[in-house]
Amino acid sequence: MEYALEIEKFDKKVLDKNISRIYFGDAFCQKLIPNKKVLLETYKKVINEGLSFTLNTPFLNDDNINIELKNIEYLCNYNKNFEIIVNDYGLFYEIRKNFPEIKLNLGRLLTKQKTDPNIIKNDKKITANDYIKKSLSNILSKNKNIYKHFKASVINDKIYQEYLLKNNVNQFEIEYLVWDMDLSFNKKFKITIYYPYAHITTTRNCGISNMTYTKCNKICNDIRLEIKNPFHFFNYFLIRNTVYYNIENLITKKTMKKYNNIDRIVFNDINKYKHFLYGANK
Repeated sequence: MEYALEIEKFDKKVLDKNISRIYFGDAFCQKLIPNKKVLLETYKKVINEGLSFTLNTPFLNDDNINIELKNIEYLCNYNKNFEIIVNDYGLFYEIRKNFPEIKLNLGRLLTKQKTDPNIIKNDKKITANDYIKKSLSNILSKNKNIYKHFKASVINDKIYQEYLLKNNVNQFEIEYLVWDMDLSFNKKFKITIYYPYAHITTTRNCGISNMTYTKCNKICNDIRLEIKNPFHFFNYFLIRNTVYYNIENLITKKTMKKYNNIDRIVFNDINKYKHFLYGANK
């Protein structure tokens, strides 16, 4: 299993002996694309520590595709030994055309899972672990076709898999779902999951900007909202322009064993990744 850390700014102090890869860049907001200088400085620091580097990229308009391509070219002029998470088919096409040697992973906006953990309503207050057990008797599992649909996504389509393999894409970035996942597909594909925050949905119409009545000033970097509802199994977390849920109570090293093709975990909270690796006392 490979352990990666998603960062906003490189800090050698937060590294751990088990962390072998760094994710840098925002996967959901094109206004948070790092500038070339910061990107290259971070890249140099990461590889100087003997770590692998992954560039996160979001969905993009035409102008920002060009900015992202210039960033990629800037990195390639220094060192081509990195990979890119793509969440935009336009960028996917341009990278394959201009930088065919760069490894691409299919991002979470393109793997198209059904992720909202509160889609099944129930007014009973139960723990997250109990929820997994009880979900087998609720509406999803009563209809096998619906349950199968919610466990799968576009990555289960064989034609789509063939297309990705032809384009040298063999890694899927996905979320760890509360109602199980259908990962029984071509063994050539490997899976990345995220911990502890799993994304539900994202938008270009940034909620933080709307609530503060301002244009984008990156104030979202300093705001994190938790949205609670007594009728929900899981709280929602608004982080920048994206809504998440927390999977800390769902996943352990033991529960991971049933998914043989998950080979990477990306920790997107610096303060919590050691809990997964070493337990509550660390």
